[in-house]
Amino acid sequence: MMLRSLALLRQTAQPTSVIGDGDGHITIVDGGTDYARPWHWHDGLMMLLPWFGVLNLKHEGRRDGDWVSDDRFAVVPAMHPHDTSACRSG
Repeated sequence: MMLRSLALLRQTAQPTSVIGDGDGHITIVDGGTDYARPWHWHDGLMMLLPWFGVLNLKHEGRRDGDWVSDDRFAVVPAMHPHDTSACRSG
């Protein structure tokens, strides 16, 4: 597992994917059928807002995962390990 700090997210995000960046927050549009992030945590709260397809969100309380679809969202508190991957239907 690893910590993905806001500074690291700013350094590694593609400039075209950053839609908001301010003091204490960053908003990134990151997608694609190959989107997957292995177990990690952030030093700040994270919201997952899929706009199409679904995300499989695994966390300490649900290691098998929960599906987050485009009509839902998930909030991951700071310092909570999680794993996310995208799944899109044809």
